[in-house]
Amino acid sequence: MRRSGYALAALTLTASIDLGCAPDKNVPKPFAPDRTAEAALLVADRSFARDTAQRGLDGWVDAFAEDGAQLPTGQAIVIGKPAIRELMKPLFADPNSRLRWEPDRASVSASGDLGYTYGHAQVITASPAGETVAAKIQYLTVWKRQLDGSWKVAMDVGTPEP
Repeated sequence: MRRSGYALAALTLTASIDLGCAPDKNVPKPFAPDRTAEAALLVADRSFARDTAQRGLDGWVDAFAEDGAQLPTGQAIVIGKPAIRELMKPLFADPNSRLRWEPDRASVSASGDLGYTYGHAQVITASPAGETVAAKIQYLTVWKRQLDGSWKVAMDVGTPEP
């Protein structure tokens, strides 16, 4: 009788595994956000904004990874620092233009090597009549952690706010 009890237990365990009732080791555990990494990414985005305000085009371009990209509204994707420099040169060459932004939120992947920030920006220019014009933009920036631990821009996208 004891032997049949063991056999029944073994059969039940085997059946539950075959039917998918056993825990699956490949199911990912729920992701807990790394608030420290998110705070560091917000600092990186704010530093990007500060460097751009202080250094203009050089501050903008220096924040990008070598293979970073920009997705300008209504245009093809621009890849690499030289191409990004050419794209942004007219904006920064105009002494009446300023680009300002503030991130609203950051998130970092579970692996800690990718993240994103998003927020609101303004491109401030002067009209032909000399009046100040502010174009409001919402943006998303994808960041990639570098080997030295710093964050660089992998992709930047901005669209006019509705």
